[in-house]
Amino acid sequence: MIIAFTVLLVVLVATAELTTTLLGQAATAHAQVTATDLADETLSQLANEPISQLAPDVNRNVSLTPLAIAGETFDLTQYLHWAGTGAAHSLCVTGSPPQVLQATVTVSWGQGRQGLAETSVINPPYGQAQSTDGWLAILIQSAANPSLPPAGVGAVGVVITPQGGSPLPTDAPDSTGCVYAAVPPGSYTVALQSPASPPFVDAESQSSPSSSNVSVSQGQASDVSFLYDQAAAVTFQPALSSPPLATGMPISVGNSGLTSGALVAVPAGTNGTGPVNLFPYPTGYQVWYGDCPAEAPGNSSDWTKTSPPTTAVQPGQAVTAIAGGLAEIDLAVQTSGAGPVSATAVLNDPHTGLCQAEHYGIGQSTVAGGTATIAAQIIPEDYSVTVTDTADGASTLLSLAWDPTTGKWADTATGNEYAPTSPVPVSVG
Repeated sequence: MIIAFTVLLVVLVATAELTTTLLGQAATAHAQVTATDLADETLSQLANEPISQLAPDVNRNVSLTPLAIAGETFDLTQYLHWAGTGAAHSLCVTGSPPQVLQATVTVSWGQGRQGLAETSVINPPYGQAQSTDGWLAILIQSAANPSLPPAGVGAVGVVITPQGGSPLPTDAPDSTGCVYAAVPPGSYTVALQSPASPPFVDAESQSSPSSSNVSVSQGQASDVSFLYDQAAAVTFQPALSSPPLATGMPISVGNSGLTSGALVAVPAGTNGTGPVNLFPYPTGYQVWYGDCPAEAPGNSSDWTKTSPPTTAVQPGQAVTAIAGGLAEIDLAVQTSGAGPVSATAVLNDPHTGLCQAEHYGIGQSTVAGGTATIAAQIIPEDYSVTVTDTADGASTLLSLAWDPTTGKWADTATGNEYAPTSPVPVSVG
């Protein structure tokens, strides 16, 4: 009897395991059939929706309402895009209204989130098509090759706003950098939104490009394009490690692609060196100390205010730009006061009306009834330097002119010249 029961137990256990497996397979098969039916049903619904309703969801993953069937919850996601891949099929390049819209519906279920996807081509006339609509083609171009989209372009937000109306749902470009939208005839404003990371900038190194106005006519395709790419993070530093850089000096960068030829990367008074997000022009940038193109160097002498053009900056690259051409200024301060003594230089800019007024802090030194040297790196120009003993307010005004021929500072009151590393004597109090 023991042997018989043992044999029976073995048979029953094996049968139970087989039954459990069969039931699991049957449940999985039933769920797969249900998921397939849900995907097919959703695709059928999409095929009968008007293009005006489908267009805002092109190139976006859209989560649909979950469905509970026979104790199982099914999650559905749809993705629409205009059929065709590569630049040759880009609607922004061809300029023709799209012919085929491709829809993919993904269904997932179960604790392990099993899933399947169904894809279908939705042929014209896209259900209830609006024959009065026009088309708006928005193309985002890269820095190195405007015929190609920038990497990561799908993260950029494209906002279309009708004149006098509210913005339409934010679009995402397809793999060719194109947003192709069906809209009623009228005037529209198109703006771009940079993702948080990596940041994008336009050709003027602005994260939010100037919006473009465009008119759309019935049955016609109107296009607008943006140069917009991942920014290069550029940090600036002087060529010499000492003495310290005078505080508050602006830094400009130049490139022929910029509207004005140059822009102020680090504003005066910020004491910053970056990093600054710049458009990745393949030709790189020219860098100089100053706050406008009029202060850009005009020669390649030993004291030029620029570094050589940097190597080509790549999208998303971190670059350090070395700006040379600063001159050292040393002040040998003699004071009878308690100190500390500070010095401020005001640039006597010959480009009055073109550049901003510039005030630079040369530095300070704690000195009590004695002599100390204050030194800094500064733009080789003409300055009015004020040296002040902060203890008693006594001050001395010193006028220094830069002689580019000799490469020396000249005290305009005495006519004496001093090499950049030779301290200029000044008495306070």
